[in-house]
Amino acid sequence: AVEGLGLSHPRSVHGRITCSFGGIQVGTGGVEPGAAWAEIVERADEMLSMAKEQGRNRVMTWDEIRDEAA
Repeated sequence: AVEGLGLSHPRSVHGRITCSFGGIQVGTGGVEPGAAWAEIVERADEMLSMAKEQGRNRVMTWDEIRDEAA
């Protein structure tokens, strides 16, 4: 949806705004219940980095990584 808006971003190498997201769900293998916030944020940041590596306008979750490894 954001890509379709064609919002310009002059400092981006793509010339437009893009959105990528990384997410986890506590208790599904990415992070155990009761984990420290730092671990939760670190894992979500890893997912964001992976989303960006795969291209722009992506969402990457821990469940996807687990499913690909299976």
